[in-house]
Amino acid sequence: VVVIDELDYLVTKQQKVLYCLFDWPTLPTSKLAVVAIANTMDLPERMIPRVASRLGFGRLNFSPYSSDQIAEIIRRRMEECGGEAVFESNAIKLCAMRVASVSGDIRKALHICRRAIELRKRGCKVTPAEINAAQSDTFSSVLVDKVASLHTFHFRFMLAFIMLLRAQKNPQSITLHAVYEKMNALSYHHPPEGYNEYPGGYVMPFRDFELLAVKLENWGIINLFTVMKNSLYLRDRLEDDKDAGDGVEDDLQMVTQKRKNKDLLSTADKQRTREFPINVPAACASHG
Repeated sequence: VVVIDELDYLVTKQQKVLYCLFDWPTLPTSKLAVVAIANTMDLPERMIPRVASRLGFGRLNFSPYSSDQIAEIIRRRMEECGGEAVFESNAIKLCAMRVASVSGDIRKALHICRRAIELRKRGCKVTPAEINAAQSDTFSSVLVDKVASLHTFHFRFMLAFIMLLRAQKNPQSITLHAVYEKMNALSYHHPPEGYNEYPGGYVMPFRDFELLAVKLENWGIINLFTVMKNSLYLRDRLEDDKDAGDGVEDDLQMVTQKRKNKDLLSTADKQRTREFPINVPAACASHG
């Protein structure tokens, strides 16, 4: 029996390693069994057909932890190490609720707790203030810093992009036109400050939108590439960097909270059926 943890790190464009791993058990007289563990819930759907054909039928999904479960795990860990008196009960509750609302990853919750202990004053208990400070440190990254400092329209570009990623079952790439439509739909339902006077909502000219995309690429946040003539596609630059790519949605969600736009994603998702129809150009200029 071969147990492979963090299978996500073995995913490449051609997926040759994955094919070999899952092909071995199918060979004649083979008695090998492969158990693979991955963080990506839809990884089987992302595999190319020849790899997917080698997969078995056994699949077990582990749901993210709820806030109550996270709080209970933290308390148990504290009891095991004799540190139950170090945390105020409302600090544990706050940590559990924050992590559950973003990812439900217990590792992040425990990391926040460790950081909060380091930040507390000598002889004092960990309070919600230390949890807030530890959370900011834990979720800080180059991506968060860049996105948090973006101009309103660049930020809305990224919101539209992540909404489309969520909606796709196998988000390999997204057309620039699709992001354009989604971003203008956001501006229709939530006009940017200073643009409320536009009848029917503000619609950004496509040329200006294209310049936004080029700037984001120059800043290293996204990657634009041409699939065919006069057709631009948008690809997450972090796709090939697994360490940086992990938790990109968590980071963007954290940024929306920091920028007091925490309800923008969920509200726009609910209003998807009432989006303002946008006339998109038939084709955009080729890139690069």
